[in-house]
Amino acid sequence: MKTKNVSLAFLALLTGLIYLLSFIITIMNSEDYFNQLFDGLNENIDVLDVKTGDFYREKETIKLYLRHKEGSNSFPDTITNLKTDVRMRADYNLITVRYNNIEDVKENIVTSIISFIISIFFLYAFIAIPIVFYKLILSVYRNDIFNNRNVKRLNRMGILYLTAYFSMILLYYLQFIRIKRLIELKDYDITLMPIIDSTSGMLLLGVILFIMGNVMSRAIKLKEEQDLTI
Repeated sequence: MKTKNVSLAFLALLTGLIYLLSFIITIMNSEDYFNQLFDGLNENIDVLDVKTGDFYREKETIKLYLRHKEGSNSFPDTITNLKTDVRMRADYNLITVRYNNIEDVKENIVTSIISFIISIFFLYAFIAIPIVFYKLILSVYRNDIFNNRNVKRLNRMGILYLTAYFSMILLYYLQFIRIKRLIELKDYDITLMPIIDSTSGMLLLGVILFIMGNVMSRAIKLKEEQDLTI
């Protein structure tokens, strides 16, 4: 039994490290979004143009995910191959631009407030998930597995994963709407970044946790019925 407990503790520690790594990668991938979310920090400052009376965000960095208007087989741009000094046709899917942004300040404030609230839900989910997970592992470590507390923990983890998933989708969608409002290109359409593919694991895991909770709940009921029969 002691060997099994040591193995369980090691797996729990390994899972925690993997989860921490995935969290760091998620934050790094969202760096551009969070830079734009917290207005007034560093270079993202609303500045008043004295001549026009408009506000603009000075030198904002924005990532644009692109799709050419004529289709994926079109190569409208060129780049130079330094090895052969030959210009090659190219099609850009992702570019980063520096943009002096003029926009409606009231509209920007409303979007920022909504995004900030969603971000709180996202961060809460990411912080709460390992706490609930280690409570579940501690219960298993003590051989107290089939109980309603663990069913609630599994269901709660499912809710937290779905909260994190939909929060990420909403955050990127709000940013996408904002970019579409500010920027339009001649040859390219601005598209929503492939966030659904990169975060689909959270959606799948959330559903699996709900299924596990349902299976454990049924197992507990069957055990109770058998105990009453005996």
